[in-house]
Amino acid sequence: MELFYKTRQDESIKTNIPSSQIEKNLLEHDKDQFNSYASVEMMQYCNHPHDTQTNEALNQAIANMAPKSICYSGSISLNSRIAIVIGVHNLGLYNFFEKLFEKVRVQMTKVLAVFLNTKQKRKENKQTYQKRLDVKARQSKSQKKRYNKYLWCAPMLAMVMQ
Repeated sequence: MELFYKTRQDESIKTNIPSSQIEKNLLEHDKDQFNSYASVEMMQYCNHPHDTQTNEALNQAIANMAPKSICYSGSISLNSRIAIVIGVHNLGLYNFFEKLFEKVRVQMTKVLAVFLNTKQKRKENKQTYQKRLDVKARQSKSQKKRYNKYLWCAPMLAMVMQ
């Protein structure tokens, strides 16, 4: 905080404006910025009923198609990769590539069509399987077992944290 204040004092010396006036102007600016994001409308926007798992899934798919270790920023390649991920998410693998091939007037080979169909069906079957209650219960039980395996060290951890 002192460093910030000193830079503001230096600014006031350079501009011949009292530092208290600069601080007041900054405070007003910060209040305006805060109020624009803290309005009732913005709070209602943040409290949406939608699930965040879709967003996480899209972020993961985009990260797989355009890894951060390779710089795609500002290139057509990045835009194309993101468009493919969104298209596959919205239409499904087979339907997306079928429409894409149709648009560029290229016929899809049977081998590719079978591959895309099989991959899409596997994904749908996996999603259906994971939504079953017995599978969810088993996964939950498995997670609890993994958690309980490390409970023996909780008292020692509590002592260290004090």
